[in-house]
Amino acid sequence: MSSHSLTSALHALGRPAALLALLALGPTTGAGLTADLGLPGLSGELAELGAADAAFIRRNKLKKRATVGYKVVVVVGDDAETNEVDTVEVSIDALTDTDPTPSEDVVSLELRKIKANGNKRYVYRGLDFESDAVGAGYQLTTTMLDVAGEAVGETEVSDVTVEDDGPPKTRTPTITQLDASNFELQIKVVGDDDLEVARVDVEIVDLIGNAAIPDVFSFEESEDSKGRRVFTTSSLTFEDPASAADQPYGVVVTLYDSFGDVLGASDYEVVVEGLEV
Repeated sequence: MSSHSLTSALHALGRPAALLALLALGPTTGAGLTADLGLPGLSGELAELGAADAAFIRRNKLKKRATVGYKVVVVVGDDAETNEVDTVEVSIDALTDTDPTPSEDVVSLELRKIKANGNKRYVYRGLDFESDAVGAGYQLTTTMLDVAGEAVGETEVSDVTVEDDGPPKTRTPTITQLDASNFELQIKVVGDDDLEVARVDVEIVDLIGNAAIPDVFSFEESEDSKGRRVFTTSSLTFEDPASAADQPYGVVVTLYDSFGDVLGASDYEVVVEGLEV
């Protein structure tokens, strides 16, 4: 459609309907389009309408990863519905001459997770420094970008200190009887907002002479529950299912990242929960 035809169509819709039509494109994009089409009044109204819900940068961080290297994390608010922000660009500048030099001074962060409260979490994991940077200070210039690479909202300049990011951890696993022969094994992982855990391996160790079948599991899919990643299987039984309830088993849980590196391992003693009477 030509620029003239689009302008005529907007005028024909009337001001309220035109505002709604352009708002669907996103406040920033729609406001720019109306200005280009010679509708400055409508452009101003649209910009004001979108201002209250415009995307903004809630926080940004530099963290040392539990395995190798560092990551940049930016949390964007008020964009879960309009989805104007596609990527986030961050420039990294040392605050003093003694702070270690980063391997890259400009990085592009991709969306990793949308949390239940609507916050969008963007992460870049490929950063490194010439020496240990934990405790060093850096100025981050953070810009949100749309799919066309155009800036969205306000660019933020902030000073941060590199944090030492602890590894994800597991809560005590549970083994729960479902019926006469089937049991559910559940593993909960906490502290993994950036989805660093790619695989969870579990070994069930027989302590009483009634082995689990199978006794080894490998999980890659999880569900989110109250900030935790939950790995579950109902494909567990025992050599003698009727004797497993209320008995202790060793459970060894190992967390791996996408490169196959171990993020952490834990050893538990778990008592099988029997059927409710």
